[in-house]
Amino acid sequence: MLKLWEISYQALNASVFFEKHQSEVESLGFSVADMESRRQYYQEIFTNPEIVIPTEYSVPEKPEEWIDFEIPQELVKKAATHEDKIMIGKWTFIKPELTFHHLKNIC
Repeated sequence: MLKLWEISYQALNASVFFEKHQSEVESLGFSVADMESRRQYYQEIFTNPEIVIPTEYSVPEKPEEWIDFEIPQELVKKAATHEDKIMIGKWTFIKPELTFHHLKNIC
């Protein structure tokens, strides 16, 4: 379960970075409108050690940090516009809003 949270937050950070620097990211050949391009973007983010996305949001590292833990509004906003999928595929967990949706259903 914790790994799902970590992947979700990595994807959230990548999404926020893409939104803030859309023109620069699109100049590299990635497009928000093209699903295959988005998959390539996330694949590149998660597998290329040379690309470092700033960490704006992270999962608590210490048990006591979970006491006051609140889900960032950015993730809540994305979850409100999620796409409901019946089956869970490997790409599901690169979309933070879908991961959050599935976690809500599990918990």
